[in-house]
Amino acid sequence: PWDRNGPGNPAGTLMWHNDGTEIYTYTRGNNAYAYEDTSGANPILPAPGIPNGRYSPDGGASLQFDFTLDLNNHPRTNIDAAITNLFFWNNLNHDIFYQYGFDEAAGNFQMENLGRGGLGNDPVRAEAMDGFRIGSRNNANFFTPNDGMAPRMQMYIWESVGVPQFTLNSPFMAPFQCVESSFSANNKLANVGPVTANVLYVGGTGCGPVDYAGFPPGTIAMVDRGDCNFTQKALFAEASGAIGLIVVQNNAGAPIAMGGTNNAITIPAVMISQADGALIKALPNVNVTMSSSGMLEYEIGDLDNGIITHEYGHGISNRLVAGPNNTSCLGNAEQMGEGWSDYFSLMLTTDWNTATPYDRRGIGTYALNQPANGFGIRPFPYSYDLSINPVTYADVANAGLLSQPHGIGTVWASMLWDMTWNIINQVGSADPDMYHGLGGNNIALQLVVDALKLTPCNPGFVDGRDAILLADQLRYNGLYHCAIWDAFARRGLGIGASEGSPEDRFDGVTSFSTDTTVTVSKTISPAVIREGETGTITISLSCGCENGSNNALDVEDILGEGLTYVSGGTLSGDTVSFPPIVCAPNTTVNVSYQVTADSCSWASPSLLFSENAEGSTMVMPVNLGGPANWSKTSTVAHGNGSSWFALDYDQTSDNALVMVEPVLVTGNAELSFFHRFETEGNFDGGVVEYSLDGGGSWLDAQPYFIQNGYNGYSHPFFRSMFNGYSPYVFGIDDFIESRITLSPFIGQSVLIRFRFLTDAFSASTGINGWSIDDITIRTVNTAINKTVVSRGGVPEDSVLCSIPIGLPRQSDNTFTCHDRVNISLNSQCLRQIEPEELITTAECANHLLVQLSYPKGTTTLDPANSVDVSHVGAEMTYRVIDLVNNNSCWGTIKVEDKFPPIIECANTTVSCLNAETAAANVKVADNCNAYGDPKVEILQRKWESFDCDADSPLSGYVARVIRATDVWGNFVECHDTIFIIREFIDALVCPDDVEVECTNTVIRDNKEVELLWNAGKDGDTYLDDQGYAHPWPTDASGYFPAPHLVSIVTGQPDAYFLPGRSDSGPVFDKQGKCQILFDYEDHVLPTCGKSYKIRRTWHIYDWCRGTEATCTQWIKIKDTESPVIDLKYLGSSNRYELLSSDEIIASEKSIGINLLGPVGLYSIGNGHFLVT
Repeated sequence: PWDRNGPGNPAGTLMWHNDGTEIYTYTRGNNAYAYEDTSGANPILPAPGIPNGRYSPDGGASLQFDFTLDLNNHPRTNIDAAITNLFFWNNLNHDIFYQYGFDEAAGNFQMENLGRGGLGNDPVRAEAMDGFRIGSRNNANFFTPNDGMAPRMQMYIWESVGVPQFTLNSPFMAPFQCVESSFSANNKLANVGPVTANVLYVGGTGCGPVDYAGFPPGTIAMVDRGDCNFTQKALFAEASGAIGLIVVQNNAGAPIAMGGTNNAITIPAVMISQADGALIKALPNVNVTMSSSGMLEYEIGDLDNGIITHEYGHGISNRLVAGPNNTSCLGNAEQMGEGWSDYFSLMLTTDWNTATPYDRRGIGTYALNQPANGFGIRPFPYSYDLSINPVTYADVANAGLLSQPHGIGTVWASMLWDMTWNIINQVGSADPDMYHGLGGNNIALQLVVDALKLTPCNPGFVDGRDAILLADQLRYNGLYHCAIWDAFARRGLGIGASEGSPEDRFDGVTSFSTDTTVTVSKTISPAVIREGETGTITISLSCGCENGSNNALDVEDILGEGLTYVSGGTLSGDTVSFPPIVCAPNTTVNVSYQVTADSCSWASPSLLFSENAEGSTMVMPVNLGGPANWSKTSTVAHGNGSSWFALDYDQTSDNALVMVEPVLVTGNAELSFFHRFETEGNFDGGVVEYSLDGGGSWLDAQPYFIQNGYNGYSHPFFRSMFNGYSPYVFGIDDFIESRITLSPFIGQSVLIRFRFLTDAFSASTGINGWSIDDITIRTVNTAINKTVVSRGGVPEDSVLCSIPIGLPRQSDNTFTCHDRVNISLNSQCLRQIEPEELITTAECANHLLVQLSYPKGTTTLDPANSVDVSHVGAEMTYRVIDLVNNNSCWGTIKVEDKFPPIIECANTTVSCLNAETAAANVKVADNCNAYGDPKVEILQRKWESFDCDADSPLSGYVARVIRATDVWGNFVECHDTIFIIREFIDALVCPDDVEVECTNTVIRDNKEVELLWNAGKDGDTYLDDQGYAHPWPTDASGYFPAPHLVSIVTGQPDAYFLPGRSDSGPVFDKQGKCQILFDYEDHVLPTCGKSYKIRRTWHIYDWCRGTEATCTQWIKIKDTESPVIDLKYLGSSNRYELLSSDEIIASEKSIGINLLGPVGLYSIGNGHFLVT
């Protein structure tokens, strides 16, 4: 059977009985290990070649698994056939879904992955007749751990009785249809015999003791379905003395077999229909008999191929939604896991040769001993016919009708089943080949599998619908867009539907409307329109799946610069319009017009910005929140070398790769970058943003993409972005080029940033992040046309189109080069040389290209027409070439710098306390300072004092003349005035007292020195005649702050009274421009050892106002550290001795000892000490 994959198909490389290490003759291989587990032992997956201790049938060396199947016998006699079928269908599911993308990299179930991605070591443990001997019945399940850990499929035996009977005895005789439960062997009618008793309706669902208050023992309890498990209802009824249980169906569907297992239940339980229940509730004095007309029958779940595929489907959806390492993503209220599994079951068990959309298809009909068109285990069988299966999205909120999660899943599977038939109808056929078929059924299944990879964790119905629409766009370019919309809309998940919170099944909003939007695209013929030649612009309108309220569409196309209108449509100004267009649903309408490319509209392209992640960089990472991101990597790149990479973190982060300097957009320009991305789909991703104000504010560049724009949408960040996989067919990881037009920003300076955002989770997707390489901004020879489509004045869609303009086929350009040309750099110390500067007039200078070489006549520069400060003073060769006819001429240029430095020249106001500093301060900038900073001279500095003029707030001003000269002799002069504000000692702040350890050290000139003994005019202290260190007063940044005045000038620093310095002490003869004098005297008070105190008394005099102030500051020098004696160890005599021959002299009570040797008992002189 593995040959159905086709020759060389990777799904069948190891066939079914080879796990890459061992070849087996029993039901074990790379994809599955099938065995009986009737005792519910749940064995672990053993190593290759080692059995797990459970029975598996053996097909011998020829692998002939041909076993007798007799369904009239006990299930255990059919164990070989059951296990074989379970093994067969697990492998069949593996091979078929491999063709649709559930492969190794996606997290499929294989022991050996053959180096194709994924983790391996996880074949399905398929357990046949699971728990049969311990009473497990009427169920199946599939446990899906993360990739690399083996899943477990458990298939149970299903029990049924030949014909359960339910007879009304009074008030009249009548039979009713019922379905018996299968809670345990102990409550089967076939085992406990018929039960006859009166019936009491408890008035609710029977989910608690309160429902049975006053219940008479020996009576049959009747309850409604809902609110709790069936087994709970039975336990409460039996505990209340009931001898039987009747459960009334809570919807119009047929009664079902109630699931659940509990051997403690001994009373029989049946379900009757909603209509029969309503009748019995209305009757008085009801008495019934519940009995069985036949013996207990068993159906082998391992033979129900639909249930096997359903359970395998859980493994597929758990591994694909949010990635194979996030298998706990389908536990929320509105998740669709049961729906996907039912859908897969339908797809693989349908006879596509004979199937019609209106067939009735139940799930689990074999297990329930029903015909193939029976209800099965769901409230309704599946069908495109709404009279057979009427469920819609509105029913998700109906807990009485639909259970959670199985009933909710029914709605989702119904939508997918409808979508499948819509696509079959569009394609024209279904294909019975589920491996490689090309029918509508194959396309639908491909879309569902693709969409699982695009579905977020904890999804709702709208998430799942949008993932399918996106999958159709990525794989089929939206070919089945309307078939998909129609299917979802007919069951209430139309274009206006809302899922609310996926955690809440009750807050959804239904919509039965399909897509009415119109999208526009453009083509140009020829692809490049040469100057003087005519081209055709065709506008294509792709109309929605149904018409809106207004079917007429208005189309306007705005001509870009460089094009002249010729014919087609109607021209008004620069806008071409067309008569209203009637657009039929799901069709495309084309309109066109002709244009001519203007003469001389082509221009030699200029490179404005380039960044290739190598050498010096023109971009920088900026952390906007969370862990930092963006770094260079050589692991992946566009071509050779490196790229910039942002990691898809599993925590919230926000990081940008930002251009260092803005780019001035000159003419039509485009941003181009190559990138690849593999992120958590619909959650993490990247965006491109631009700023026109130097980074003060940022806007999304989405409207300006002209190639490979955003492919997805992020739910946490509420915006479109690049996320999921790069927009190639799934699995291809090449770099793609995206392009953004910058033409709307001509004449403005633009900053670009690439911003990558992640939420608190991540999915393993390969490189897990965003790689960007070869970022450029170039002027381009294009005309940017904008098309706007509107309906009744309301815009429907718009698109920017870049129309390439080419060189003419011939040119009569004649020109002559100048012999020697002086070129001066601009204020940015750069220069792009244009042809017009070098030649006599030409008809179309745009067609000319400048090439420079340096040293003269040798190496061509790149870019070929740009110079910078490194070329100043150099003589270079240039060549001007006509790119049309290849005419050229030569000459030389000399590069000059004629821009002088820039002086920050403006009148300022400062405090008189800062006047000296301000008068000497000059700020100069020079962009071309590669050969040295400018020379700054203060040619004139004139002080004008107002002395003590009480009428003026100023104490004077300083008038200056300043000159700055660069190394090339360019100079600039500046005249400014510094106005000096008078200060008063009313704002005096006295300093705090200071304590300092006498051994404190500081770093001065990259060396560690002692603070107090770093003396001198350039040190931290000065010494008096007694050898005491006096600290120099400092400002607030130092250790010993002086008194200061709080400046009355906003923004000016506070002024500290700092004396002049000499090696012998302070100098008080420099008093500034404030007419405020100050001095201080120190009084030393010795204490103990090297400890002492200084009482520093400050005197501040306001000369103009005749006032004075005094501050007293205590400076305390402490000596709290013990002295240390350094001893060295003499191994030859096993003792320590002093590092020098000096005697040990200590005036302290405790002496620290620095020992440079082992511990022990040693002696110095006449004393002993213990070294520990």
